[in-house]
Amino acid sequence: MPFSKGFDLAEALDLLALCSIVEGSTELPQPPGWTMLFDSPVIPPFTEKWQLWQNTTSAYAIVVRGTVYDPGSILEDLLAFLALAAGSVTIGPYRIDYKFAADPHASVNVGFTLGALLVLKDPVNGILAQLADKVPAGSQIYVTGHSQGAAVATLLRSYLQYAADRQTKTTPTRPMSTPSQNLATIIMLMISRISFPTPAWHSV
Repeated sequence: MPFSKGFDLAEALDLLALCSIVEGSTELPQPPGWTMLFDSPVIPPFTEKWQLWQNTTSAYAIVVRGTVYDPGSILEDLLAFLALAAGSVTIGPYRIDYKFAADPHASVNVGFTLGALLVLKDPVNGILAQLADKVPAGSQIYVTGHSQGAAVATLLRSYLQYAADRQTKTTPTRPMSTPSQNLATIIMLMISRISFPTPAWHSV
């Protein structure tokens, strides 16, 4: 069943409350009819955190936390240069493919892209793994967040539309099974020796 068009105040208030909850606030009550299915641990190195909720109409919500007072979280905000919205991130023998847009000239913010890839592709606590485990194909999914979480949520929504692995559990090209070979380590290496496809600037 597709979402209805237009602004829905009740829907917006529910999602606002869920955004407050993932931030650790108790000021807004849990919205009626919503149940948390998954509460991720903190995902390094950017201190990412997200939650998966379901309501009584069998719609789901991916809710992403915003910036917290932590060096990793702040670093994600500061990595504000651009890369192409489709391609792969490569470091040594590892490659992480991504696609956030159909337009070959589209660009994305690198910090938020790395954050989105972390919460998407963590093999246990990532969004792709949890959706494959808990959410039936064809379900309605809201994607929301506050502040940094809103930026990451925007990329997540695009990824879930355009990427080839959007409906499956994914693993990196080479398994990362040891403590020194996990996704967070690879992301840190990417920051120090980043190899993104960069946009070609042109004017029209």
